[in-house]
Amino acid sequence: MRNPNGYGSVVKLSGNRRKPYAVRKTVGWNDKGQPVYKMVGYCKTRKEANILLAEYNKQPWDLDQAGMTLGELYKLWCKNKLSGYAPKSATTYKSGYVHISYLADLKYKDIRYGHMLESVNKCEGASSINRTVLLWRKLDQYAYELDIISKKYSDSLKTVAQNEGTREPFTPEEIHRLFHIDDDMARLALVYIYTGMRATELLNPDELTADYIIGGVKNKSSKHRYIPIHPAIRYIVEGYIARGYVYPGSYKSLAAEWRTWMDSHGFPGKILHECRHTFETELDAAGANRKCIDLLTGHASEGTGQRIYNHKTKEELRRALLMFPDYSLDIPKPHLRVVGGGGD
Repeated sequence: MRNPNGYGSVVKLSGNRRKPYAVRKTVGWNDKGQPVYKMVGYCKTRKEANILLAEYNKQPWDLDQAGMTLGELYKLWCKNKLSGYAPKSATTYKSGYVHISYLADLKYKDIRYGHMLESVNKCEGASSINRTVLLWRKLDQYAYELDIISKKYSDSLKTVAQNEGTREPFTPEEIHRLFHIDDDMARLALVYIYTGMRATELLNPDELTADYIIGGVKNKSSKHRYIPIHPAIRYIVEGYIARGYVYPGSYKSLAAEWRTWMDSHGFPGKILHECRHTFETELDAAGANRKCIDLLTGHASEGTGQRIYNHKTKEELRRALLMFPDYSLDIPKPHLRVVGGGGD
């Protein structure tokens, strides 16, 4: 179907090009009656090109974009991209701009890795660092789509989590030792380890029973996923059900208490996310089905066949979960004490 007059067009350029699809608008006619074009951008696929053309027609921008500043690019990205994000994500990116806005008058094509790294190094705290890195990546991708840049320097930036890539899972000996500690934080660590849930997911489950937990955040693969309860932690989960909550405070208070507790109980430097690494490492080492591991952790499986055609039942997930060794077999299960509650 033809586009309406004045809408613009997508053409495929000849030769072996990195981005062969050109998006163009007719801005006038020459003396011979031939159209005069200005390029909106270049794309790798026709689909991407059609999306770019639609975005331009919805919110036109200056086609002389090579001289666009960081501030101008950010405003354009907010108009054409940010509206598609959830409010919480949009707020995250807006707060990230606070840390790079001092570069607003610099032409984006002149921004290099050093500029980006300087802005990241000015940040205080992991949250600010991560927000700034993620925003640079989004702006780089958008500038790349508009053909303002040919190289994305933000690919070399790292979030705090990526810088902590050397983190190690809990060892079997450490898991066994956690079972010996009659303390609610130790039990919470065990539930994280035996469910593989993200830190915030466990604090606000959709449903929690002695047999399974349903919950998840972040993306389509993660939300509302089904995770059977491992026998090793059933007594802990039953305690949570009896008292009506998993942890009495916010994630922020948990993160602060967690680090102090781990350092003082012989697990120096352990972070919450290492419980999730432990879950996946133990199941993988035990030979559990890869698709089951992905479903339990909320990861999108690689390959169309794995993502779409390989459906798993709850019983299959339960069998996969039971491949996680029970490191509590020689330990009597104590009654759960409520954190800060002073009782059983």
